[in-house]
Amino acid sequence: MTDLTHEDRLFLRELQKNIAASLAGYFDQAFGTNVLPATGASITIEGEVKMNMYDHAPGLAFFEKETSRSVAVPPYTEYYKLRELAEAGFAEFYQASSEAEDVYEGLFRPLIMRICNSGGVVIDLYERGGWLVDTMPPSQWTETAVQIEELNREGSFQSGWDNFSTAQRLHRQASRLQQLLTLSRHRTKCAA
Repeated sequence: MTDLTHEDRLFLRELQKNIAASLAGYFDQAFGTNVLPATGASITIEGEVKMNMYDHAPGLAFFEKETSRSVAVPPYTEYYKLRELAEAGFAEFYQASSEAEDVYEGLFRPLIMRICNSGGVVIDLYERGGWLVDTMPPSQWTETAVQIEELNREGSFQSGWDNFSTAQRLHRQASRLQQLLTLSRHRTKCAA
């Protein structure tokens, strides 16, 4: 199998997704489950890791680096169980970060979670201690897309001036708005 080209691997990956979706559809029809919407879903927990600022003086100062962790989704998981899996993973990381009193370096602190479908579209978002219920109406989508573009442009400009913390904050705001916009579009499409 090492002689496969990149295109072959992409084709096989897509074929695997289609087969999984077909089987999930069959399970839903035969057993009355709700597996198809969760087929190929991924759960990502975003957060930050504290890192030592100075190698020669560990523990003197720290900086935060954005990172993420994944939660394994077993095949043919029902849609409603995705939130349960995500919450269990988040709780595990949160407990580890709150119990580590004196250890800072390398400690992952979870902040938000997102559940994406097999196409990478955000289908659920968890932040500030709860699942997002309210999304933006379609009338705000164009304005939000422009705002995302402006935030990314300003973030790139600030990076050029070595204002990395400002740039990071602007890119984080743009990313959050992009996830919210994607979620809003998905929920509107599903409701129709």
